[in-house]
Amino acid sequence: MAKGTILDILQDPYGNDLNMFLPFDVIDSTDLILYVQVTYFDCGGMVLGAAVSHKIADGLSGVVFLNTWAVVAHDERSTVKTPLFDATKYFPPVKLSNFDPCFELINFNNDIISRRFLFQASSINALRDRYAHKIGNRTTRIETLTAFACDRIMRTTEIMANPETMCFIKQILNLRTRMNPPLSGRCIGKYIYKLDVAMFDINADDACRSVIDEIRETVRKVDLEFLKMLQDGEAHMKMMEKRAQAQE
Repeated sequence: MAKGTILDILQDPYGNDLNMFLPFDVIDSTDLILYVQVTYFDCGGMVLGAAVSHKIADGLSGVVFLNTWAVVAHDERSTVKTPLFDATKYFPPVKLSNFDPCFELINFNNDIISRRFLFQASSINALRDRYAHKIGNRTTRIETLTAFACDRIMRTTEIMANPETMCFIKQILNLRTRMNPPLSGRCIGKYIYKLDVAMFDINADDACRSVIDEIRETVRKVDLEFLKMLQDGEAHMKMMEKRAQAQE
């Protein structure tokens, strides 16, 4: 049971507080594949907190699972679109005897601070129009908000004052849409790839353009040839081992 009303959480959600709706800390190592916690409020409202191990699924897989669960719970099984569990067909499993998939969490020595910002659709469209005028073509919402946030962070810190400073942006790609032919959104598994977008020689006068150009250049490299390397388990593991060694 939780004191208060569910409206308190909906009106002013705070990222770290939302972790209380899960039975475990989000970075705790656990052998569980799925864990769920139900929290009831005094007002009669309810929160269903669920988490899926990243060893077997990504965020979209979690959404597909919860949506399917909701449809079945409402006894609307005739409308259920069956999830597809054929990830090993596209990405065959490999042995991980010399590699720890959690190396990034283990070697991450700094505290993680999360903040939530809300942008109105009209504000995002205004930013896209502004950047399109500078760059010459329309930016995506992700490109727009990433560039905007990075620009503000750079201008409020000493990053631009030090030309030797190197920044990294974490960009998550959904590989389903990049396959040939594209895979269904109902495919359950870990079909994501995390890119490290390195920022060098940031243009202080137009940081947004610098960020967008680097994001696009890095994403462009995830082509069909790169996907073939990911599907080749041995080649992928060698690449991941090099990344792990570089962060030691």
